[in-house]
Amino acid sequence: MKKYNFNYLDATILDGLSNGLSDNQMKDILYLSVRTIKRHIAKLMKKFNCLNRCHLVAKYQRYIVKNTK
Repeated sequence: MKKYNFNYLDATILDGLSNGLSDNQMKDILYLSVRTIKRHIAKLMKKFNCLNRCHLVAKYQRYIVKNTK
């Protein structure tokens, strides 16, 4: 997997998804609209070439484990 640079928003959303947070819960943390959260997730899915949120979380967690060694 290639190297990615995650900004604060990317990391917070991906961590939220990894912890099972809903879009509404992330909205309250980030002070963004649900629509903005969903759009950002869609962009992340495209960036990681994922089919759904579960696939996105799995790839993100694999990336974190692989790059913390």
